[in-house]
Amino acid sequence: MSQTKTSSKGGPLFSFREGSSQHRTYQIVCWGLLFLVAIILPYMLPNFRVSQFAQAFAFGVTILGMNIAIGYCGLLSIGNIAFMGTGAYTTMILINDNRWDLWMTLPVAAVVCFLFGVLVGLPALKIRGLYLALVTFSLAYTFPILLKIEQGGIARRTGGDNGKNLAEVLRPPSWARSLLGIDGKKPQEAQAIYLYFCLLLILVVTFVLVRNILKSRAGRAVIAIRDNQIGAAVSGVNLNVHKVITFGISAAVSGLGGSMLAVALNSVGPSSFDANYAILTLVGLVLGGVATLHGSWLGGIILVFLQDLASRVTFTAIPFFKIERGSPLTRAVFGLVLVLVAFFAPGGSVAFGRMVRSKVIRVIPRVPTPPGTPPSQEAAPIVVDEEESLTGAMR
Repeated sequence: MSQTKTSSKGGPLFSFREGSSQHRTYQIVCWGLLFLVAIILPYMLPNFRVSQFAQAFAFGVTILGMNIAIGYCGLLSIGNIAFMGTGAYTTMILINDNRWDLWMTLPVAAVVCFLFGVLVGLPALKIRGLYLALVTFSLAYTFPILLKIEQGGIARRTGGDNGKNLAEVLRPPSWARSLLGIDGKKPQEAQAIYLYFCLLLILVVTFVLVRNILKSRAGRAVIAIRDNQIGAAVSGVNLNVHKVITFGISAAVSGLGGSMLAVALNSVGPSSFDANYAILTLVGLVLGGVATLHGSWLGGIILVFLQDLASRVTFTAIPFFKIERGSPLTRAVFGLVLVLVAFFAPGGSVAFGRMVRSKVIRVIPRVPTPPGTPPSQEAAPIVVDEEESLTGAMR
């Protein structure tokens, strides 16, 4: 039977066995709704909101890179903002100084950041925990300072304190105008929609590639290192090689996010990749959900729009404690949100969504059976209690 009964103490309305036709229908409906929302969203929002979603996609990819190191390998690396900045500046230099096309810079930026991550990962093999966090945070702290050095023409290349604008703007070609239905729209609106779909495509492709890596043998080895290093080593996993490669992949993915952000903002500057954003990306990871793929892009959306919300907060009810719009105290909103998440959704937004979903829908995991077992002797499905967590964002 594909559909089974819930436990007698009262469970969700629907229960599906994993892999059943009902389960596949449920997955198709969920993904279809998400796809539909992503398609119609830029046509319903003003230009600045569409641009904010493009920036959120860039930060979502950067947070995904951080999630690979922290969530899946257990390496407490909080300096991925430096890799993001490296990718952004690589894209800017290739476009402005070498007249490259925007799309040509993406693989180059990923390779450069991968090598950068490998170099950082080599000394990181000797340290763990808070010491690794301190070293990587120092990298994030010094990165914007290095961009302003006059020696060697570095500041001339990077633009110093002011940064630089990109010499090329991502404009939709004629075929894209017809495909996206933006022929009759204003140039700025058409450009914003085209940028939204381009960065959404990069986001989806990157997440699919990372998902496949994590489900591969190498990905399972990385997760084993996170769960039990000694057990992984006994099983034949080369700890040093996997840690260094994971650092490199984490840096490459974050660097790709930096290239996306440079295109979304049409400029680069040291203030966009400082230690403040190193903390904000970590906040986005925690709010989205550590060690969850869906938590990464959700963290990017939360990070961008929570900043916008915080800048608009006003509080004048208490005379001696006023928060005016744009004041530094508006950053207290981030602290308040973190406290609320710690109390009500310690696993982030993905864990909270799973908890809410478990009240309505339960997916019963498929029990593996030895090959060659007759259908009549297959193990019966196990009914999972509400308290048992489920793996996968849309199982």
